[in-house]
Order: sequence, then C-alpha cells, then structure tokens
Amino acid sequence: MSCKVIAAMAIKTLRWQWEFQFRILRNLLIVTFTTYPLGCASDHSDGFPAPEGFSVTDSLGVEIVVNHSPAWTHETRWTVDGEPALVIATDTADPRSTLYRIGNIEVFSDGRVAIENRGTREILIFGQDGRLVDVWGGRGEGPGEFRYLRGLFLCGRDTLMVFGGGRVVFFDGMGEMTRSLPLLLRSGDVSGASSDCEKLLVEENLPGWSPPHRDPAEGLRPFDEGQGYGFTAVLLRWVSTTEERADTLGVFRRRKAFGLERRVQGRNVWAALPFTAEASWATDGGQAFYGLGETAEFQVLGDRGALLKIVRWGVVGGEATDAEWDAYARDREARLESSPSSALNTLRRTDYPDPQRKPVYSSDSEDWPPAFRIDDEGNLWVLKYYRPSLLRGSSEYRQPLPLATWWVFSPAGEWLGEVDTPPNFSIRAIRLGFLLGVSRNEFDVEEVRLYRINKSQGTQ
Repeated sequence: MSCKVIAAMAIKTLRWQWEFQFRILRNLLIVTFTTYPLGCASDHSDGFPAPEGFSVTDSLGVEIVVNHSPAWTHETRWTVDGEPALVIATDTADPRSTLYRIGNIEVFSDGRVAIENRGTREILIFGQDGRLVDVWGGRGEGPGEFRYLRGLFLCGRDTLMVFGGGRVVFFDGMGEMTRSLPLLLRSGDVSGASSDCEKLLVEENLPGWSPPHRDPAEGLRPFDEGQGYGFTAVLLRWVSTTEERADTLGVFRRRKAFGLERRVQGRNVWAALPFTAEASWATDGGQAFYGLGETAEFQVLGDRGALLKIVRWGVVGGEATDAEWDAYARDREARLESSPSSALNTLRRTDYPDPQRKPVYSSDSEDWPPAFRIDDEGNLWVLKYYRPSLLRGSSEYRQPLPLATWWVFSPAGEWLGEVDTPPNFSIRAIRLGFLLGVSRNEFDVEEVRLYRINKSQGTQ
C-alpha cells in the first residue's frame, strides 16, 4: 500500500472523528442553552394566562418547538373504540397458530396481519377474519430460518424485513425470501427501518455506567467511591442494507441509576431508581426520534446525528406517592428473600433523595415496548409514565397495564392532544387507522387485538 493511500485513509479517519465530536458538542450546546427559555416561558406566576398553541424558533439552525397547549378540543380529539375490531387468538385445533412471546406486528396493504412469534421463531400471517393463512420462517440455520427473532418491519411495497440469528432477511408479500444480509450485534437490536428498505436504525448497548458530569460519548466507567447518579448509554446507528456503510447518530443516555457510599460484599452498591427514566427512540424512516423522559421533550435527528428539532410541551412528572414506595418495598423484600445477592442492586427508600420525582414518559418495562410509536401518517405517539419501575421479574411488575394515555405530536412537532387506549393492551404498531397490539386473556394467554381509531373530520 502506497504512502499516499495510507495518508488519505488517515485524513479520512481524522475527519470522521472530528465531525462526530463536533456534532456532540453542537447538540450539547443547543440542548443546554435552549432549556432556560422554556423555563421562563412556562412561568406564569405574574398572573397572565399561559399562551395557547405552539411556537417555533431557530437556534443555530435547529428548530425549537414549544407547545403551550394541545391543538385538539373535546370535539376534535381522537378516541379509540372500547371493543376490538378484530381479535387474533390461538386456535386449539391448529397448533401452528399458537401465539407465544409476541414481538412486533405489521399489516399488509391487503389487510393481512404479520405477527413476529418469537417463541417459535416464525412469522404468522393471519387474514382479515383472524384465521391463520400462512407461516414463514421457523427455527433453524437454513435459508429463511432463524435461531432467534428480534425485529419485524414493513417497508417498500409489502416487503417484510425480519431481524434474527445475526441476519436480516427480506420476504416479499407472498412469503418468498428475496435476500439476506449478515448483521452481527454484540449487544443490541434493530429498532426500525426506512420506508424504502435501504437502511436500519440499530441500537447497541454500551457496558458500564457513566457519571452525570461526563458525557457518555467520552467513555464509560464504573462508579467511583461516593454517592451520585449515573447513566447507562446506547449507541444509535443507521446501517445500510444496500452497501457496506453505517452512519453513527451518536451515543445517548439510556437509563438512570444511583450509586451509594456504602459497600456490600466489597463492591459499590448501585441500582436503577425505583421511579427511573429510560430512554426511548424510534424512526419513521427518514429521521430518528430520541428522548430520555425526565422532562417533557424529545429530539429529532437526521442523517449522521444532525440535530434537526427539539420539541417540548408543558408537562412535568409527578412525585412518587407513599403507596408507590410501599409497592417498591414489597417487591424489594420479596426479591431479597428469594435472592440475598440482590442486595447489590436493590436499595432502601432511605438510600434515595426524597422526594423522588417520576418521569414524564418512560419505556421502563421488560414486557412492554418503548414509549415512542410512529403511525403511518408520521405522527409520534409518546406514552405517559404510568407506574413505578418495580424490580424486574416480580409479580407486581408484570401486572396488566392500566388505562394508558398517549400524547400525539404531528410531524411538525405540534402537540395535538391525548389518546386513551384500552387497559391490558400494549401497542406494537399504528397502521391504517387501527392500533395493533398485544393483550392477555383471562387465562393469561397472549392474543393480538386491533382497535379502531376514531378521528374527527377536522383533524384527519
């Protein structure tokens, strides 16, 4: 290899590194210096009423959208039917239809429903009448088979992208495998796909904890001696499906934790907060959305991590109640009784700063998907924080979701309003005017339900 080629490669690497660090610094400055105007705008202690609607300003080329009130009125708001339009359940007469560990759900243009059945490593295809019509994939190492399933996305003209077993497999609308490409992730998943099937939003978890005074991009390390907050981090990337290329969006905070001065078994004690914010992200194919949930805001990111927009709305998280602390205490005692080693990551109420404020929104759950969902009109749905972050795997943690509230934002960032969804229902997709999601019946068995969204004529 000639000296000129080596020099060119070195210059290109240095340029990429500089651009990446510049984006991080620029985004940090914008987020920091645009936080304070919102605080002033939301303070109406002078007796004047809060402004209505939303305002858009520009800061270093980034749109700052501040929502003062939702756009919908009682007459124009969206509602969801109380009864499902379709229920897809296991047919005891056909073992192939058994639903187990349901992942993502998509719907084809002709109304067929595709279900990622992670328990059997299959894609189950159901007709509009709720009956099984086809089964794709399956457990194995051969073409179109999967060692595991971790994502299902619809793109192009009824093309289904399936991630699992270190590969991304493309199926056409009739179930024929059209191509396959390798995608090996050490610790992460595919979060979404572009509408043209040409790129994937990939997440990779980074090891360790980052103290709050250090940006996660600077590297992670365990807590030092002493008490304080810290964060896990996640790397988000666009990965091309047509060429060997990956564009880094950035390194972002994922989950908040708390470290103590005391030590157990010779180790520092750290744990996730009982009412913690966990980041959410999603993509509509052209851009990505990210938010931590501690405050009522999210970011809109373009290619290679360019910060395009910051959207805020006038909501704050509530304080944790005594009843919620009691539920956490019951969970903690049950965990310690069954596993004494859990003392390393379960803390007492007196260990935390009090009062503990809850997040505005959060995806903190092992059974339910992230707090962000994007419908096929480009609206972002954000799940309002609904319960304390109890210890994972406990009985109380896995209780059915109560009536959930979602905030809806237009592609421009305008806060449209709130939508209440049925209890015991986890949204997996919003397509063709329906909510597609997972519920559990009276026997605690998974089933898929479709609920119709009722939109006012003035808001269509």
